[in-house]
Amino acid sequence: MGMKRLCGLMLFCVGFGMTWALILPTTFFLVITAAEKGASCLHDMLKEVDPESAEAIHENNVKRVIRALEFYKKTGTKISEHNEAERQKESPYNFAYYVLNMDRERLYQRIDLRVDLMMKNGLLAEVEKLKEMGCTRDMVSMQGLGYKEILDALDGTISLDEAVYIIKRDTRHFAKRQLTWFKREKEVTWVDQGNFDFDRFYAIPCIGILFRLSKY
Repeated sequence: MGMKRLCGLMLFCVGFGMTWALILPTTFFLVITAAEKGASCLHDMLKEVDPESAEAIHENNVKRVIRALEFYKKTGTKISEHNEAERQKESPYNFAYYVLNMDRERLYQRIDLRVDLMMKNGLLAEVEKLKEMGCTRDMVSMQGLGYKEILDALDGTISLDEAVYIIKRDTRHFAKRQLTWFKREKEVTWVDQGNFDFDRFYAIPCIGILFRLSKY
């Protein structure tokens, strides 16, 4: 493999959150295919072997598409069938599964307030220090909500006000995805914080398992 192609492949891996050093030989062909022929080509490969997963995974989510193809190649089983079998398993424990929630408008107000407090308590100075230490936007550790946006502001790509706006917006989107995820879970008890007289600071949906005891 030529150096130019190798460097391009490494950049592709970084762009999609894949650790270059940890890529398995069985994944190498899939990564090259995505880099050279595009995400849609890789997604078409998934459609052929596991149409259910292809329906559930967007073609731009290259990391998940590769994971599904790799699973099929290694096991001969569709990852969609594996996931469904796992969902049908009965837990060996008695446990209470609670998800704390609140009115959506109030939740979003709390998220905005939380981001304002993060800025007030030194998020900008923290990211400035991390940047001085050599941390860059392409590091996985800097992909968390708040870090990459502040880095963009420090690099002059966006203003600080724009960075704060994006952090708030993307945190609201994250909270919405969490709620969607929990709604798919079985045997969940939803707890509406608005029905209680305490007013603790919850910015995103919370999951709580109150007890976990063996059935046996």
